[in-house]
Amino acid sequence: MARSEHDEIENALLRRDVELLTEKVDKLTKDVESLVVAWNTATNVVSFVKWLAGAAAAIGVLIAFFKGFGR
Repeated sequence: MARSEHDEIENALLRRDVELLTEKVDKLTKDVESLVVAWNTATNVVSFVKWLAGAAAAIGVLIAFFKGFGR
């Protein structure tokens, strides 16, 4: 086999490897984007729950104050 044929075959194999790696990177990019969306959603849920807990505590304090105040 001539050297140029060997080089062509090697180049074709390398191109195929690059194509496969590109496909894998694209898939991983989409997976990471999905994880980021899930992480941001979870962060927002936690923030809302913290706010809700603070509001519930404030309402509880007000109820306790007015029940004690009415005696």
